[in-house]
Amino acid sequence: MWIVNKSAAVAALPLMQNGRVMGAMGWTFAEQQRFDERQQTYFLDLAKQVAAATP
Repeated sequence: MWIVNKSAAVAALPLMQNGRVMGAMGWTFAEQQRFDERQQTYFLDLAKQVAAATP
């Protein structure tokens, strides 16, 4: 994945429901990233919303 997509950074999060992992979501980036607290919060909130909307 890293070489094919020319990724230099990745963010990956579990999708959780009732304390169980039901999936995952992630992003890759072409440039190196250092995710600040605002970005981390955004990713976590998005993962929670996606998990809540998944049957």
